[in-house]
Amino acid sequence: NVKFLQFVLRQKVPLKFLRYAMHDAARNGDVPALACCLSAGISMQPSRTYLIESCYDSAAGGGSLATLKYLCQYSGGDYDVDSAKNSFLLSAAQCGNLHIIQWFWARSGLSQNEKNCCLLGASGGDHFHVVKWLYRHGAGIGEKNDLGDSNLSNVMRHGNLPMLEWFCQRGGDIYQIDADGRGALSAAIDASQPQVAIWLFRRGFHLTNRDIDCAFDYSELLLEMEMRSPDDLLLVMIFKMTSKIRRASLFHASSMDQKLWLLRELQLYSDGEDPSEEEADASFARFNQYNDKTLKHKCLLAVTRVIKQRSGTLKVRLDAIDSLPIPFDCKGNLRDLISVNPE
Repeated sequence: NVKFLQFVLRQKVPLKFLRYAMHDAARNGDVPALACCLSAGISMQPSRTYLIESCYDSAAGGGSLATLKYLCQYSGGDYDVDSAKNSFLLSAAQCGNLHIIQWFWARSGLSQNEKNCCLLGASGGDHFHVVKWLYRHGAGIGEKNDLGDSNLSNVMRHGNLPMLEWFCQRGGDIYQIDADGRGALSAAIDASQPQVAIWLFRRGFHLTNRDIDCAFDYSELLLEMEMRSPDDLLLVMIFKMTSKIRRASLFHASSMDQKLWLLRELQLYSDGEDPSEEEADASFARFNQYNDKTLKHKCLLAVTRVIKQRSGTLKVRLDAIDSLPIPFDCKGNLRDLISVNPE
């Protein structure tokens, strides 16, 4: 509302309070209101205290090419394209405004750093069409931002399976995707993305005791605030899908507190008097229906020992199991035994 802005300016309101109005005008493509603010002397540049983006960022995020062109004309083409400072290219990518990126590319070209930065922004904003265009024009998919987020960790948060498969087919390293070095399955659980978690599980990704540590610690933190983590349900679902041998290994390697937490989540134990560790183990054994003292499992353990003695690396051992003329489910059990007890 230009008339309202003019009225406010006549009241001698400090210009810094009108910077939000100017940014809203840029974001909404309102050139007359933007021109009114600029004519009053309001700065287009970011503020160190309360506005971290420039007017160019706001215009690019809003998708108004006409506003962006007006700003470039107003400033004589002097604009900040430093992708490390929330440049308008990154804002355009995060908001899926490919036409803004294409306009700048046709005008000035894109450096490799700008392409990579935009790709991270587009994957973080879940904009597949921008991702594909940038990749075709040379953006690298293995980059990470200052926070350690990668394209794959961005996609994982949104649960975009087609984009996840697309990145993996083009060499995306799905085995370590974040700054802490956690695996993809852990990231999918943290992001509460069951479809991605199941997709990963069916492709050979497994829960680890580190996943249980993280889930337990987070659950305890929320419990203090009388809240419950939705991630617990997903972790338990994947835990139930895990093989009996691997489940037993995860459970017995957990602390007593973690065991009680797992039993609670599996609805095998309700709050009250805590059972002893022997009682907890017995309760889990009844649920898991796995006993390494039965004849079947004694035979599996014997075969595992022979494979370990005759084969060197874990890969060679797994290949040896695949070549055995035994039923598929027995091969799966042997692979699990070798994997959870590699020594």
